[in-house]
Amino acid sequence: MTANQPRPDIEGQPRTHLPDNLVISPLAASSTPTAAANGPENSLTSAPTSTEPPYSSFTVAQKRAIVIAASAAAFLSPLTGSIYFPALTTIANDLAVSASQINLTVTLYLIWQGAAPMLIAGFSDNVGRRPAYFLCFVIYAVANLALSLQNSYPALLTLRMLQSAGSSGTVALAQGMVADIVTPAERGSYIGYVSAPIMLGPSLSPIIGGLITQHLDWHWIFWFLLIFSLSFAIPFLLFLPETGRKVVGDGSVKPPWPNMNLTDYYRHRARERRGQFPDEKLVQELRKNYKLSPPNPIPTFRIMFDLESAILMLINGFLLSCFYAISTGASYSFSTLYGFNDIQASLVALMFIPIGAGGIVSAFTTGRVVDANFRRWCRKSGIQANKRVRQDLSDFPIERARLEVFLPMLYIGMLAIIGYGWMLNYKTSLAGPVILIFILGWALIAASQALGALMADIWPGKVAAAAAANNMFRCGLGAAATAAIEPMSAAMGRGWAYTILALLTECEAEPGLTNKQLFLTNHDLKPVEPERRQWKHLNFVTFWIADSFNVNTWMIAASSLTDGLSWWQAWICVWVGYSLAAFFVCLTGRIGATYHIAFPVVNRASFGIWGALWPVLNRAVMACIWYGVQGWIGGECVYLVIASVWPSFGTRPTLAASIAMGATVNYLIAFILFWLGSLPFIWFPVHQIRHLFTVKSIVAPIGGISLFIWCIVRAGGVGPIVNQGSTAKASQLAWAVIAGIMSAVSNFATLIVNDPDFARFASRPSAALWPQAITIPIGFGLTSFIGIIAGSASAVIYPDKGPTWNPLDLMKSFITNGRDGGVASAGARAGVFLIAACFVVAQLGTNIAANSISAGTDLTALLPRFINIRRGGYICAIVGICICPWQFLTSASNFTTYLSAYSVFLSSIAGPMIADYYLVRRGYLQVRDLYNGEEDGPYYGVAGIQWRGYVAYICGILINVVGFAGAVGAKNVPIGATYIYRLAFFTGFIVSAIVYYLLCKLFPVPATSPTGSWFEVRDDDEVGNPSLLYAQDVEDTEPVIGHQVKL
Repeated sequence: MTANQPRPDIEGQPRTHLPDNLVISPLAASSTPTAAANGPENSLTSAPTSTEPPYSSFTVAQKRAIVIAASAAAFLSPLTGSIYFPALTTIANDLAVSASQINLTVTLYLIWQGAAPMLIAGFSDNVGRRPAYFLCFVIYAVANLALSLQNSYPALLTLRMLQSAGSSGTVALAQGMVADIVTPAERGSYIGYVSAPIMLGPSLSPIIGGLITQHLDWHWIFWFLLIFSLSFAIPFLLFLPETGRKVVGDGSVKPPWPNMNLTDYYRHRARERRGQFPDEKLVQELRKNYKLSPPNPIPTFRIMFDLESAILMLINGFLLSCFYAISTGASYSFSTLYGFNDIQASLVALMFIPIGAGGIVSAFTTGRVVDANFRRWCRKSGIQANKRVRQDLSDFPIERARLEVFLPMLYIGMLAIIGYGWMLNYKTSLAGPVILIFILGWALIAASQALGALMADIWPGKVAAAAAANNMFRCGLGAAATAAIEPMSAAMGRGWAYTILALLTECEAEPGLTNKQLFLTNHDLKPVEPERRQWKHLNFVTFWIADSFNVNTWMIAASSLTDGLSWWQAWICVWVGYSLAAFFVCLTGRIGATYHIAFPVVNRASFGIWGALWPVLNRAVMACIWYGVQGWIGGECVYLVIASVWPSFGTRPTLAASIAMGATVNYLIAFILFWLGSLPFIWFPVHQIRHLFTVKSIVAPIGGISLFIWCIVRAGGVGPIVNQGSTAKASQLAWAVIAGIMSAVSNFATLIVNDPDFARFASRPSAALWPQAITIPIGFGLTSFIGIIAGSASAVIYPDKGPTWNPLDLMKSFITNGRDGGVASAGARAGVFLIAACFVVAQLGTNIAANSISAGTDLTALLPRFINIRRGGYICAIVGICICPWQFLTSASNFTTYLSAYSVFLSSIAGPMIADYYLVRRGYLQVRDLYNGEEDGPYYGVAGIQWRGYVAYICGILINVVGFAGAVGAKNVPIGATYIYRLAFFTGFIVSAIVYYLLCKLFPVPATSPTGSWFEVRDDDEVGNPSLLYAQDVEDTEPVIGHQVKL
């Protein structure tokens, strides 16, 4: 949304970036020649030329006193939140609960810290600040008194939530009071005053809590809070003036008795003696609208669901949640790594004083930077910044003025968090974490100040509600961070636990292995032990059902329609293509299911111990590209989910503006959201992720079938669809059929070569045979049928456009064009929302199964000492976002061209691999030698490379290379080469397989079948278990991955 577009206020009034009672005073029009000559800085401090009354009747000294008092009250929330961090271990021991249970009290505190202000904020905006403060202090005092007397875990848990409800509203109230009396031109500095005590809380409260815990009982923490709060609340409530603009206007109106205090009483009596009376009409209007109403969270919820505000608050919340994670994990981390006890960790300033000091420095410097940047943009816009009145800046780029300060601080804070985690991970000198914690506190408070100023700018009159909404995001994410930080640190190490990706711990080498073997194996490359062979027949069925229902399958099938095929011709191509693909999948999958080894290890037999790295790299690159493509398609699904709820998401200029990368901002936002949502699923081991596919096999077909029925209904039944004939004739029809078959096979090129990655988890070889052979053609055939019919239906629904080969484009048409060409109905938007949500799940499952796991396995083989499947999956995710995947999906021809191009390389890998196992070695593999890096190993070859495999690989590529050149734009390519290239997968596979077989006949390889016939080694055979590695003889007892095994 641009700066000059009005947006609806919560109350239904036009909402601009700044209140509409402000005055624009361009320098050329409002300044005298002298003022203009003196420069804009001088003109800023001169008296305003406008006749507008001052925004606030309070003097500068009074405003500062009010803001400081409100900030001191806001100090209670962070003070209460972290004062008992040093006592967590002591409390857990006294109450006989675990560390996770005691951390739950912190998590629930943060949840209520986010939820409670939603009630207080709207109440204070309407009724005034003082009644809201009174309510907060009463709840807080009662909770502290009860906490001081209780001695049970359930009571602690419950009362901490009540305590949080009482203290947390003070932060939103403080920001509301700033907005009541301060103009945008000086807002940054005053918000700095609010921020300083809030940052002091996390700095001082652990010191106080540590001292109390060391010298007194931990219950005295709550006695201290009770005494402190009462001693502060009494004078605060007696003397703090009311500032709510719906109650006292600019401060000149005498408040009603529920809002009255001593300061207001004497102040207004003095004004009356001087003859200063407020406008009577204003007084009557305020009194008429004033009424005590119960707390109302609706205004805050409306702000939370404002898309632009939600994006800002979500970003800030992610950053600040890391602060909570650091705070809750600090005591344990420093005591474990550096040997400090709780009180020492506080007093020596290893954690809390540096972050507070950084925040205080930022509070008194960043505010001035925020205000200076505001004035700079005023000068650029020809507007005189005025501190006495609130200016109408509806055409002013306020977002840019604030975000130019916010974004750099956001990035600095994130880098500091990552550096802090890694310094703890490697237990560096204490100076490193201390410096980074200081930088972290400085960056966090700076980012929060700038964001707080912006939220106040775009939500005038609802600043407390906006602060509560921001607080909800911050505390909700903070609660998740505090609950997850210790399990994450225990599972992945502190370094990656504090980074945005939460990945890559330092790899520990397998014991008992040489340096050469460390580059050939790790836990994820070893043959799967019996305990992890948990994939049964049903798991493979649900896996392929889940994988078949994805948008990409739909797109590939429907793209045949653009080549001129009818719906039934396209469907026949699909059945033939996926039946052939299933045959190849079963061929490669049997190797993994029998020997329980992954594709990178299988490939060592045909390409050599070190030579296998190149095919693995090829396969990893393909997986990363596919991850990006599937992720982009998933992002398009997320886009539809958002656009169906907020139609303006796809039409607002600021979101739909084109960017240089070739994509639009709104699609990029949706892509990033899908990408981020996929990251947690990469974490789970392969043998456990099967449950995701079970869920997807239920959810995804529901979405696909629903869209299928919807398209038929919109097209007026099946008749108009099936009556569409083929537009291709003669040889054009024949090659269109071949292209349809090859598109289906090429779609499976990656899965064909890497099926051992999944099949190795089979409980028995048969579990990976028939389920795959039957489910693949049926599942993909049915999904393709839905795509073909829907694509054909689109030509009937929108005859001017022709077939829409992308179902997401079709759904987008449903929400952008109603049945009669108008705006889509609420029912249509709801339907798109539900179907698109199902497609999000479908794309998620497909991307994890077909790409991240495969890439993780392949990258593990490249550097097994440093990369495991999990890390490889996250590397794949990073590469997938960097390749601009939207470029592959600009048209159906681009997409199918890309598929055919890369299938050339993968088919030339599959050929030698399958020929080696089935024709040359006759099913026999010496598994232990596939991990043997010695030169006398049977699979070592020459310098670690099996030259036969590489010759076959090159031949498989050469037969297609001329046609490939023509596909990417080369001129004067022979028609024969073009025809060969259209059969790229089969020509590459057949040529490479035949060449490899002939070379092995002419130059025999070792370690073939000892009987000359079929000879697969099974776990129950006399030869023994092939998963036991590095045994030198069947009668020997040798170390096997760190333990002894009798073979």
